Amino acid sequence: MSSRNGEQTNKGYATADLRRRELGHRLSLLYSKCSEAGLVPPEDLKADLESIVQLLDSGNKDAAFRYWIPESTVVPDIDWAMKVVNRLVALVESLLPRKAKPGRAVKSILTVGKPRPRAERKPPDG
Repeated sequence: MSSRNGEQTNKGYATADLRRRELGHRLSLLYSKCSEAGLVPPEDLKADLESIVQLLDSGNKDAAFRYWIPESTVVPDIDWAMKVVNRLVALVESLLPRKAKPGRAVKSILTVGKPRPRAERKPPDG
């Protein structure tokens, strides 16, 4: 971070700009902004990445991933999406300065299964 005219900046973007809600959860717009900023995925990743972005963007209409909506949605296969996202993360990491430190985690989601009676539980390995 540096100071530009008294304003905090991060990688050339003003912190105030990053806090605006212009992008919201619109992945297509975020992907477009990243492309404008110089993100160029290799050809073998580009088509899959654009498909995943489009599917997630359209599937999250009216915050459908967060709230129930009466319309059906379409989402990408989780294995396909994870492979594409992992390649995107590796690409972005390769573009960051070596001294960049990851930020702190701000949220996690823990999925818990239905409790079972003790007699049905498997003993821990070890």
